[in-house]
Amino acid sequence: ALRSGNFEDTNNGFLLDAEAPRVLGDWPATVENVRDVPGREGFEFDLDLRFGTVCRSSPKKGDVIVVGDQFLEVRDGGFGLDTNGLAANLRVLNLSTTAVDRAELFGVASYRIPFDPISRIPGGCWVTFRPSARVYPTGDVSSTSSISVLFSESMDPTSFDPAESFQVVRGPAGTPPSFDSIVVGNVDLSSDLLSARFTPSLPFAHQGNRPPFHVRIFSDPNGRPSRGLTDLAGNVLAHAPPPIEFDIDPSDPHAVNGGFTQRFSDFEELPHPTRPDIRGNVFVDLSRGVLTPRPVEHAFWPVDRTVPVPSIMIAFPPGVQTPLSPLGSKLHAVWRYADVGWQIRDESKYDLDVTGLYWSPAGGSVVADFYPRFEMRLAHSVHLPDEIRSSRFAGSKYPRSGLGDRSRPFAENILQDPKGPQVIVHEQELGYQVNPTDLTVAFTGTRLMPWPMNRSGGPRHLFTWRDTSILALGGRDGAGVPLSVEATPPLDFENKRGDFAKPSEVPSIGLPLLIEIRCFPTASGIGLNPLSIALATNTSAQPNFRAYSTGGINSIGRRVEKDPDLEIFPSGGFNPSTTPPGKPTRQAADNSLYLGGLDTVTRVNRGHSVWLDTSFRSPRYTDPIILPRQSDLPNGTRTIVEFRGADDFVVSFKIIPMNANNIDAYGNLTRGSANLHPGSETWSEDTSSLDGSRYYQMRYTLISNVVSNLTPEITSISLAFEENP
Repeated sequence: ALRSGNFEDTNNGFLLDAEAPRVLGDWPATVENVRDVPGREGFEFDLDLRFGTVCRSSPKKGDVIVVGDQFLEVRDGGFGLDTNGLAANLRVLNLSTTAVDRAELFGVASYRIPFDPISRIPGGCWVTFRPSARVYPTGDVSSTSSISVLFSESMDPTSFDPAESFQVVRGPAGTPPSFDSIVVGNVDLSSDLLSARFTPSLPFAHQGNRPPFHVRIFSDPNGRPSRGLTDLAGNVLAHAPPPIEFDIDPSDPHAVNGGFTQRFSDFEELPHPTRPDIRGNVFVDLSRGVLTPRPVEHAFWPVDRTVPVPSIMIAFPPGVQTPLSPLGSKLHAVWRYADVGWQIRDESKYDLDVTGLYWSPAGGSVVADFYPRFEMRLAHSVHLPDEIRSSRFAGSKYPRSGLGDRSRPFAENILQDPKGPQVIVHEQELGYQVNPTDLTVAFTGTRLMPWPMNRSGGPRHLFTWRDTSILALGGRDGAGVPLSVEATPPLDFENKRGDFAKPSEVPSIGLPLLIEIRCFPTASGIGLNPLSIALATNTSAQPNFRAYSTGGINSIGRRVEKDPDLEIFPSGGFNPSTTPPGKPTRQAADNSLYLGGLDTVTRVNRGHSVWLDTSFRSPRYTDPIILPRQSDLPNGTRTIVEFRGADDFVVSFKIIPMNANNIDAYGNLTRGSANLHPGSETWSEDTSSLDGSRYYQMRYTLISNVVSNLTPEITSISLAFEENP
C-alpha cells in the first residue's frame, strides 16, 4: 500500500531519504578540448576545462559540469588544476541515456561542486549575483541585483524565510541581524526547487559609496531546526557557508531606504529595549520565534441568577411569551458582559465568537412547537442599560441608557460600524423546531433550551462579540463602564463606575450583545412556551433591556398578526390579563433580562504593535512580506496584518508610543494621542495608505479553525520604505 504523507510523518511522507542537502557552487568555465573515449563514444569523454574566475577548485570525482542541456559527471580529476585555471584531461560521464556528439560540448560551461567547510574557496563563490558583480564575485554589486543559491536536491519552499533562514543583512559579515539591519525582500524557488533567489523589495541602500552587506544561509538558525533550510524530506541543510560579504557599485543611482523586520525572537525585539513590543490576545513563542494565538477553547456561559449581576434582579416567575408567538414577533434583547459574569478589564474575554444561544423555559418544562419561518440576528448594541437606582428620586438614575421605545426604530439600537454589522446567524427559511428532548440543564442547575442557531442545518455562523476591530463607540445616557451596578454594594468589585470608559465613549468590549429574533406568523405554532426573565429593577420599567413587537388577540377578540419584517418601530403586544383582555401593553420596551446562556469559542485573536519610527520625512512604503504565506497555513486558518500611519504624537514623552504598555486593546494610546496621517486613519492591509507618514503601527489578527482546532502563526513581518524625492 502507498499513501501520501504530511509533516508529522517520517520523512514528510516521502520515501526514506537520509542524505542532507548541500549548497552547490555554480562557477563559470570554458570547455577548450573534448576527446571521445574509445569504445564509449558519446557517453564518456576526456576534456580540458578552464576556470575564468577566482571561483575554481581542483576537480574531484562526483563534481558536475553543465554544458547547455548536458550534464557531465567527473569520474577522474585528470592532471588536477594548474596556476592558470586549467584542469586538463578530465574523464567525464554523460549522465543522459542518449549519446552526445563531442562537438556539442565545446564552449561555455558551469562547474558545480558541493560546499566544503574546510575549503579555502572565496565565500562569494557559493552565491550568484544577477547581474554579475563588476568585480567578481562580490565587488561592486548592482544595487538591483538578486542573489541566488543552488542546492544539491529539491528543497522545501516553506523553509525559506528571508527574515530568518536566508537573510541579507546590512553591514559587514560580523554585523548581527536585527529588526532594522535585515534587508527586506522575497525568496522564490525555481520550478524544480533546486535554486532559491532573494530579490530585495527596494534597491540596496547606498549614496555613492560602497556600503557592505552580507548573505546568511542557515541550516539551523538560533538552534531551531524547524526554522532552518530543509529538503522535501525534512533533512536539514548540511554545512551552511559562513556569512558572505559583498559591496554595492558606487556608480549606481543613489538609494535612500530602510526596512523593519519583526521575527518574534524577543518580547522587546523592536526599537527601545526594555519595553514590550506587542499587546493583546496574541503571544510570542520565544522557543520557536513565532507569534501565536490563544488555543481554540469552547465554553458555555450562563446568564442566570447564579451570576452576580442577574442575582440581584427581581424574579418574574410567569415569564413572557415574546418572541415565541404564532402571531408573529420581533424582539431586540441585550446581554451585557456583566450579565455573563465577566469583568471589563479581563482581556481573555475580548474577541469571543458566539456559536450558540439558549433560553430558559419559565416553569422548567417545554411544549413541542414549530415555527416554519424563524430568523436570528446578532450585533453589538449601541445602548448600554445601567439599572442603578437614583439616590435623589424614585426610579432609575439612567432611564434612557437602554434600548429605544416606541419613539425610536429598532435600527437605532444597532452599533453602526463597517467592521461590525448586524449578522444573520439563522436564516428564516430554516425555521425553528421546539423539541422538548432538547431540554438540558446547565452546570448551574438552570434548565435551558437551545435557540436554532447552528442547530438546524445550513451554513455554520459565528458572531464575534466584543470585537476589537470595531472602532465605533456607544453607551450614551449611562455611567460608562464599569457599570454603576458593578461599583455599588452589594456587588462592589473594587470598580469605579465609568473609569474605564465614559458615557458615549464605551468601546465594543463594553457594549452588549444585541439579539434580534424574528418569528413570523404561522398556523402551525401554538405559543405555549413562556421564557424566563428577570426584572433589572422594581422601581422603574426603564432602562430597557428589550424592545419588541408581538402579535396577539386584541380587546375585541380579533387576531392581530405582526410581520417582523414590517415592524420598524417597537409596538409592544397584547395583555391577556387586562379588563377586557387584550389591551395593548403600555410599553413596547422594558427592563426584562432574558435568562439563558451562550456558547463561545476563541477563534479571533488580535494584537497591536508599538509605533515604529522610520526616521524618514515622507517615506513611500512597499508591500509587506508576511510569513508563512496564506497558502502554507493550516486549512481553515488565516492571518491578517493591517497598518496605519501617524505624522506625530501629542504625548508628554516621545517614548510613550514605543511602549506597548501605553496601548489599549484597539491599538490606541492610553497616554496622549497620535496624529494619524490623512488617508491612514483606519486600519488597512494596503500599505500604500501609509505613504507620507513617518510612523506606522501594525495590527495582527490570527483566525483559528474552530472545527479542527488548528491555529495559524506568524514567523516574520517585513516592511521596506524609501524616502520620496
